[in-house]
Amino acid sequence: SYTRKDYILYFFKYIWCQRKNKKEIIIMSNISRKRKQPVVSEDDGDGATLYDDFNSKIQIQNDDEVEDDVNEDEEEEEEGDDDSAEIGEDEDEAGTEGLQSAELDGDDDDDDDGEYVPHPHAGINYADASDSSEDESVINTVGNIPMKWYDDFEHVGYDRDGNRISKSAKGDTIDNFLKKEDDPNYWRTVYDQLNDKNVVLTDEQLDFINNLQKRRYPAGFDPYPEAMEFPHESEYAMRPDQPSKRSFLRRRGINHFDISQVYKLAQKIRDGYIKPKAPKPPQYYDLWADKPKEEVNEWLPEYLQPKTSVYRPRGRIIAPKVKAPGHNESYNPPKEYLFNKEEEKEWLSSDRRDRHQNFMPTQYKRYRDIRQWQGIMRQSFDRCMDLYLAPRRRKPRMVKEWDYTKYLPELPKPKDLRPFPTEEAMKYEGHTDRVRSITISPSGEFLASCGDDHSVRLWEVSSGRCMGQWDLGEIVYCVSWNPNPTFSIIAACSDDKVYLLSPDTYILSEPKEQVKILLNANVELINDPSWGITWQYGTKEQAANGIHIILLNSSGKATKHVAWHIKGDYFSTTTPDAASKSVHIHQLSKRNTQAPFKKTIGIIGCTSFHPSKPYFFIATQTTVRIYNLAEQIMVKKLQPNLKWISNIDVHPLGDNVLISSYDKRVAWVDLDLSTKAYKTLRYHKLASRRAVYHKRYPIFATCSDDANIHVFHGMVYDDLMKNALIVPLKVLKGHSSFDDLGVLDIIWHPEQPWIFSAGADNSIRLWT
Repeated sequence: SYTRKDYILYFFKYIWCQRKNKKEIIIMSNISRKRKQPVVSEDDGDGATLYDDFNSKIQIQNDDEVEDDVNEDEEEEEEGDDDSAEIGEDEDEAGTEGLQSAELDGDDDDDDDGEYVPHPHAGINYADASDSSEDESVINTVGNIPMKWYDDFEHVGYDRDGNRISKSAKGDTIDNFLKKEDDPNYWRTVYDQLNDKNVVLTDEQLDFINNLQKRRYPAGFDPYPEAMEFPHESEYAMRPDQPSKRSFLRRRGINHFDISQVYKLAQKIRDGYIKPKAPKPPQYYDLWADKPKEEVNEWLPEYLQPKTSVYRPRGRIIAPKVKAPGHNESYNPPKEYLFNKEEEKEWLSSDRRDRHQNFMPTQYKRYRDIRQWQGIMRQSFDRCMDLYLAPRRRKPRMVKEWDYTKYLPELPKPKDLRPFPTEEAMKYEGHTDRVRSITISPSGEFLASCGDDHSVRLWEVSSGRCMGQWDLGEIVYCVSWNPNPTFSIIAACSDDKVYLLSPDTYILSEPKEQVKILLNANVELINDPSWGITWQYGTKEQAANGIHIILLNSSGKATKHVAWHIKGDYFSTTTPDAASKSVHIHQLSKRNTQAPFKKTIGIIGCTSFHPSKPYFFIATQTTVRIYNLAEQIMVKKLQPNLKWISNIDVHPLGDNVLISSYDKRVAWVDLDLSTKAYKTLRYHKLASRRAVYHKRYPIFATCSDDANIHVFHGMVYDDLMKNALIVPLKVLKGHSSFDDLGVLDIIWHPEQPWIFSAGADNSIRLWT
């Protein structure tokens, strides 16, 4: 019965023989230091050898008993005694490739039938067995170093005799392709980088690698061997006085007792009965001070006082560690570390303080040939002087002037982060009162605006010409263009109504076919009183003017915000004063409305849709709630630490949110990082009205009642371990304040790094 260790030794012996590509495997045994005839097992072609069955018995023949002296056995081998093992003709054909024949020893007390089972450890010379076949195949002796160090040399290292190993010729891509097509062993050829040669794997090696990849045992290995029976007199045998296994298991009561003791100690610490030891104050010593006053005898006269001696405490400054020596400090360094004549001349002529090393590498054949260093006395003297002239105390380095730039983060320069808007390019005039909201078409050719003059105006971006106007009779709070380029529709909020306008009336004289189908007046309207919204079609005069559908809020409160879904069929409206009916989600194609909340969750200011997920953002006075419309659950609740939120905008990738507030701050919230604000921007002096991301460029902007527009660089990385980079770029000034109101709305061009701004000074400006 063998142990697992015995089988592993057998297995590595099997691998060693297979790596040598031998057809004969000879097992050695030195039991009782007596030799028997060797056992030869030929390969049957399938890679299976004698080691495939470790429990099988080995048939051997008994020879005469020989002397115990190993030297005499070796002499008998050299003389070719008949007692030596006979190797078949296969060994002569294989040649002397490094596999040495071995002798099989055994006792004379074997059975009569000649059967004998050798011990797994028998016959193995552990001094020779440590040298594996991998060690013999290694020619390069440079060790475990990066081979790229030899890229600039004509050799790749040194062999065991110290000779250089030249690099092998490497073919180009065409040669490798031809070799791949012609060489049948190309697929099993691997490159040995250490020895700079190609190695062809044998079938046994491929089987071994395949077993490792599939986590299988090698052929013939028994993972569950029989237990080894120990004799009673063995010191490792189990005794009846051994402790039981139960004594090593933790009892249930001990765990609860330990927990109760910990609770009691914690309660005593809270009550103040157990007070932790106060840390000892740091002690400072003067290395060059005299003895303490306690050691001075005051009753003795001055001339009888003992001489003062230096008071040296135990704590001293520890000397720095000496750097470990390298290859250049060896007594027999490699040739590339030795100086040539030019380097030696330069080293001798340079000043001692300018040398990169204070010695010149020298090569000696033997260690005893090294002479005593001539500068050892000088070095000892210098070390003594360093200790003598050491500083008396560690003095912290004081900064004379406060340099705050050292503590600022390193940010790129704004000129390296272009493009971004820097100057005013065009001014759109026509409104007679403050402009509250602006929106732009998906193509970027047209702009729509609304304000307190009860009108919605349509502008051409390139020329600044007003192409059309809708008079709605009440203050228009918000306008929003459908983001789907197929549907050219504008939603406008005026008092308790939401108007769906068709700008194609002024652009193309009549709407497109897709818009006609979507705004078809023949679709039956089903108004549910529980919605709180009534759908109506415009009159013929209104339809001719481009007003096709009107949504009437039954609460009578003013609707102040509208937001479209990216697909263009859904849009949401917000009525802050309507309590639980303040948010509605409408489907334009089916003329349907939903009120997702039955209870009030606070004063809701605005809403927004996620660009790629079924998420719905709702901004209350101090928080932003994220709901999953598909599962009808709340996903997150953002708390940006703002007093009154004015507006929100979602990043085009959907992982970040910009939140502006009336308390002069703008919060950047990373949804993957936390529900708190990642960065809080405090650049405005008055209330912040809007913060908007650009759809294509890594920039965003904020506007405020101080009539300024701040442009920032905001880079969001794909790496989740890297936070967003925010860099302030430019402050755009041009609007003027009116009634403590400044810039009320901003929006980016969908294609260019241009920004449009609407102010309380009745103007709209384009910045490029």
